[in-house]
Amino acid sequence: MTSGDTATPSGCVALLAPDLENLSGFEAALAAGWSPDPRRAGDQAYIGGELQRLRQDKLKFLDDLSPGDSQRTVSPSPRTVLLFWIWDGEFCGSINLRFLQGTEQLPPEVSGHVGYSVVPWKQAQRPRHRSARPPARYGGKAGSHPPRRSLRRGQ
Repeated sequence: MTSGDTATPSGCVALLAPDLENLSGFEAALAAGWSPDPRRAGDQAYIGGELQRLRQDKLKFLDDLSPGDSQRTVSPSPRTVLLFWIWDGEFCGSINLRFLQGTEQLPPEVSGHVGYSVVPWKQAQRPRHRSARPPARYGGKAGSHPPRRSLRRGQ
């Protein structure tokens, strides 16, 4: 499913790995004032800096967003962060899964396993759905990235 995909079923929400083909939706959201970090919502200096970084080198920006299977080190604790874009036929926001590689634990300085930010113009359309817990092999065990996930509004 990409930004050019017109066959998106109505009400379908998917998680996509960040890619060059869909980067324009992320860029448009930044240009409209959205922050991928909810702690920095409304911080125009941060948002403008991210937009400038993206426009200077799109491939490097994507590479920085998606470290692949590499681990990010926070304090002395290595943690893995898997980032996805929320997509319903167009860009809706981003979500990330955080965990210590090979465990279901988090370092004490990390507030939770899941973080997300939805663009303001999609928040009123936010679907109600059952709590989705990522499979242990993606959220707590070593392994490859999960395949694209789809959720239907109302689930």
